[in-house]
Amino acid sequence: MNVLVERLQTLRVGDAMCGRIVEIPDYKTMAEAATILTVNEVSAAPVVDDHGRCIGIISTTDFVKCVASTNGHVTRDEHQCPPDWDMQSTPAYDEPVTTYMTAAVQTVTVEAPLVSAARMMCAQHYHRLIVLDASHRPVGVVSTMDIVASMVNLADEVQTQEERGKRS
Repeated sequence: MNVLVERLQTLRVGDAMCGRIVEIPDYKTMAEAATILTVNEVSAAPVVDDHGRCIGIISTTDFVKCVASTNGHVTRDEHQCPPDWDMQSTPAYDEPVTTYMTAAVQTVTVEAPLVSAARMMCAQHYHRLIVLDASHRPVGVVSTMDIVASMVNLADEVQTQEERGKRS
């Protein structure tokens, strides 16, 4: 088996995940959540209950749904905003994040194989997975970019080892 493949199979989610976690309390409004995401420069965050347990995820996709609901129904066939859209209206932004969050959040553990997490993301077309501890509290996020970065770092690591081996 190739050294690169063997090494890839040893990687765990904890090796790739971002441990800096931004959480959105379930009582926050969409407007407050938008501010939290913007200030922290992230495009999604787990929504947590009073005990810190993950109950969903709020992402930019959910904000698009929020805007669409504020301005009326939009179909995939429409290529522009309908003329009656008023981008200044804000009723949906005052609703709690639980109204628009994705409740069926996909999660993994720190010890899960990174390849398994990548397969799950590919199969379900997810951009990120929330990493939970045993109490269902978020401890990190692993994104598609985290996985790509891990693979690039791994390829560089193996190449460096091979170059050292040739010099010996």
